[in-house]
Amino acid sequence: MDHIEFSVSRLRILWGGDWDQPEFLAEVAYLYDQIVRTGTHEPIIDMGMKLIIPFEEVGEAVSNAMAWRYLTAPKPGTYGGAITNKARRELGQPIVRKGTDVNPEADEKKGFWGKRPLIFFREDD
Repeated sequence: MDHIEFSVSRLRILWGGDWDQPEFLAEVAYLYDQIVRTGTHEPIIDMGMKLIIPFEEVGEAVSNAMAWRYLTAPKPGTYGGAITNKARRELGQPIVRKGTDVNPEADEKKGFWGKRPLIFFREDD
């Protein structure tokens, strides 16, 4: 079972409860963030299909998580927000500092262009 499926199973258990509970909001934020990271253009629809819950309810839950600051609002040109440190604290995940990348594969994807080139100078004779 991967981390998305584990989050889906936890959310199904928590779904019938109180939507203002920090545990529920953090779990919604985590799953939404993971679905956004897959590159989807419709994260609410994908999240609803995984949870087998109506899209309207999923949208309300995500909006509620954004209102409580467990998710950031989508930036212009993006298709979804990101999980905040408040949600990470609730889930027991490490806090991410500004300027650090939470995606461990990001350095591998940068490849040659992500590294600073070495410049060698030749002395003129």
